[in-house]
Amino acid sequence: MNLSTVHEVPQANQEPFSACEVEVGPLRLKVWHKSPTYICLLAGQDPSTLLEFREGEMLTLAYHDSGANLPSEHLKTAVRKIKRNERGKLKGQYLVDLEILKSYH
Repeated sequence: MNLSTVHEVPQANQEPFSACEVEVGPLRLKVWHKSPTYICLLAGQDPSTLLEFREGEMLTLAYHDSGANLPSEHLKTAVRKIKRNERGKLKGQYLVDLEILKSYH
């Protein structure tokens, strides 16, 4: 998959998944969680949004700090798991787990 983009999106709403979004092809997905080695994307309830992802696939994300035009870093990632949450706050939502393999500026 070609270069995709992660943007920090400042919002008044302070829900944990509203701080960043990722563009993968034509999709804009919320970032549910980000750590130094892992990103979890919230893909919604429509399984057709998952067509852009394949488990094991490698992709590179350009990470932009809030308001920045140029990427602050690039993240080489691998799609590790695609799952549907069956309970809790995200019941019925699809999640895409990405492992960060390498981060470079």
